[in-house]
Order: sequence, then structure tokens, then C-alpha cells
Amino acid sequence: MDNVLGNDIKLVIEEVGEPISVYNYETEIWFPAKIDPERHWESRRPFENEYEVICTFPYDTVAKPGYIINIPSDNTHYLLASMVSEYFEGFIITKECFLYKCNTKFWLQRRNRDAGRDENYKLINEWPTLYDAHYALFTFPIEHLSIHSEDHARFSGKKKHFMVSSFVDIKIGDKITVEIDNDPWTVEIVESSRLKGVNFCQLGAFSG
Repeated sequence: MDNVLGNDIKLVIEEVGEPISVYNYETEIWFPAKIDPERHWESRRPFENEYEVICTFPYDTVAKPGYIINIPSDNTHYLLASMVSEYFEGFIITKECFLYKCNTKFWLQRRNRDAGRDENYKLINEWPTLYDAHYALFTFPIEHLSIHSEDHARFSGKKKHFMVSSFVDIKIGDKITVEIDNDPWTVEIVESSRLKGVNFCQLGAFSG
């Protein structure tokens, strides 16, 4: 038995859907695709209205949580945070996705613990760049960021929230520089268990 409904929906999306490009972190290659036009949540929370989006992929998409989506029509970028298969009569007919709208590029650096010492026997302060101009969401602490309430206290205070692909190898102590902010930041918390495609991070002031 064929997946008639899934194929019908796929044809509709291919005919009238929004053209996009998807960045595959595993191959480091962008590939073309189409989605059902994005729809914002109906919410009274300004953050959700601005940065949280849902969309529909065809049932056989190769996109995965953690990939980056670019919509060429307005050159916006989104982090594919989660993906749920919708079924009908035992067949997957669509992939329903939750996205975070990215608002900056970032650069991730990690201290080289093996850099050695200089001629004065001082430790060499070397920070190689591991990720160059990738996309993420950088914001002030928000009450509702898909983080359970019992954990929210860990993300409070004069800090910044940073949401990045789960494919990014980000660790506590890493140095983060973002395009929309002049100050470097240090990674204080990495929470990777909330949404499959997202590393939720707390950033604090970088001290070198």
C-alpha cells in the first residue's frame, strides 16, 4: 500500500511551498527544499511571537533537528529545534517542525590547553576558532524559553541566553563572540536535553 496522502501533501508543498535552503551540519553543505509557509504561534508573549515558528516539511525530508534553515525571500535564518512525524493510517504524512528564529552570527573559540609557555615562561593565551560565522539566537534572559520552571533559576540574573544547534560542540568555558554585541562572552551552562536540536546555553562576562 502506497503513502497516497503523504505524497499528495508533498506535491502540494513542492508546488506552492516556500523555497528554502537547509544547512546540514553533518556534511557542512546547504541543500534546497520547500516547506509549508512558516506560521508564528498565537501567543501574548512577545518573545514567542517574534522568535518561535512552526512549519511543515514533506514526509520524506532529510532535514533533521539541529539543522539551519535559510529563507531566501527575506534572508532570515532559523534553527530547526524539533521535528515530529504526523501519521495517517500507519504512514508518515508530514514532518511538523518547531523553529527558533536566529538573530545573529557567532564565533566560538576554545582555549588551547596545550599552547605551552612563552620565552618568559608565561602560559600562552591561545583561543583557536572552532566555529566561524554560524547562526544562533542571542537574547536577554526570557521567562519562557522551553526550559522547565524548576531549572529557570539557573538561567536568571544579568546573563544572556544563547540557543545554538545541537550539532555545535559547545562546552562550558568556551568563548563566544556574536555579531550583534561587541563584548565577548563565556559559556557558563550548556543544557542539551530540552529539545533535540538545541543546546540551551547561559553566557556570562568573559574574563580571559
